Amino acid sequence: MMWRKFLTCEPNCATYKRHNRMKRLFRIFELTKNEQRVVLIVMLVLLAVAFIGYERRAHRNPVQMTSATEPSPSPSPVETENGQ
Repeated sequence: MMWRKFLTCEPNCATYKRHNRMKRLFRIFELTKNEQRVVLIVMLVLLAVAFIGYERRAHRNPVQMTSATEPSPSPSPVETENGQ
């Protein structure tokens, strides 16, 4: 029965004014087909950039040590006796 309230409401009642205010607010979403395409393309590009950035950060390889900077283990006393 709530929908009848809009039909019987006069232009100066609060419900009518609130309804018109909401209609004006939602008018920003009335886009042409070309505008809808642009918005869709921009959203897809933003999602792709965010996903690629996430993948790069999530799967980044740790910095590998080169042989020049790797510490070489010192031989144990047993290894030096067997090696001589």
